[in-house]
Amino acid sequence: MKHQNQNLRFKDLNIPIKIILQEAVRQGINVYQIEDTNIYIAQKNEKQIIFIGSYTSAIPYSLGLILGSRYNVRQILKNNNIPVTPGKLFSYFQKDDALDFAKSIKFPILLRIENSQRDAKSFIGIKNQHEFIQSFNELSTSKENILIEKFCSGNILRFFITKTGFLNVLLKQQPFVVGDGVSSVTELMIKKYSNQFNFNANTVPFKGKKIVFTQCTSFNKGAVYKDITKIIHPSFYTLCQKVINTFPHLSYLGFELITKNYKQKMADKNFIISDVYLSPGPNINFSMSNGKTSQKCDKLLVNLLFSNDIQSRT
Repeated sequence: MKHQNQNLRFKDLNIPIKIILQEAVRQGINVYQIEDTNIYIAQKNEKQIIFIGSYTSAIPYSLGLILGSRYNVRQILKNNNIPVTPGKLFSYFQKDDALDFAKSIKFPILLRIENSQRDAKSFIGIKNQHEFIQSFNELSTSKENILIEKFCSGNILRFFITKTGFLNVLLKQQPFVVGDGVSSVTELMIKKYSNQFNFNANTVPFKGKKIVFTQCTSFNKGAVYKDITKIIHPSFYTLCQKVINTFPHLSYLGFELITKNYKQKMADKNFIISDVYLSPGPNINFSMSNGKTSQKCDKLLVNLLFSNDIQSRT
């Protein structure tokens, strides 16, 4: 057994996996990198888990393939009577057929590639045929299948659930700055927002005015999150269990949901699931609760991944 917990940089890993491995090191679990690769091994006693990029050997390969396709995921959820955004998959050369479908579900719509593991650009809130053609043409250069979906407005919630019943729910908020009555918007902006705004950056907002950066909802591009786990309506807990039970042998799962009101009892017509994730995503930075106790997400996941009876629970 190799013991190489020193000088680990966790290069080429996504942030949640990096945080999980850092916690594993803190817990004394043997973590090392295979020479000349970006593969990391975490081993505790006889249990070994492999990490590479955003993937881990704790997730069955077949489920990784299924969840890598946004279209497959939505169809599986739909088959289990879980509401999903209306949409259809098209090849990159089916622009005319895709446009006809977009018209049938009515604008505004959302365009993105099928592969959920790719950090590719999405086009949100496309309002007309001209915008659609421009967006489709840009995405088609990837030579990948393109998912056309109805754009649904509402509160965007990021759920993360474990088989053991722990849950964290985040409300996604558009990035913003708050005016101080003196500085211009440009001066107030964080550097990573610099190409996201669509208004006059030289305007001086009055003190206390919130400046929202519309069309920027990605965590990596500056979106911020508010932990609402303790105030969301309890009926959403039932949905979480239904979603994770739809994918056997997974010990944890993330998904994104759109709803008008997360404080009211859930009903089929007031929510819709837009994405499912294998990664904890931004939830990794928060605590998870099962209604009785709370635990930091990274610590909980390390304990879950290296639990001896994880397979019996999944």
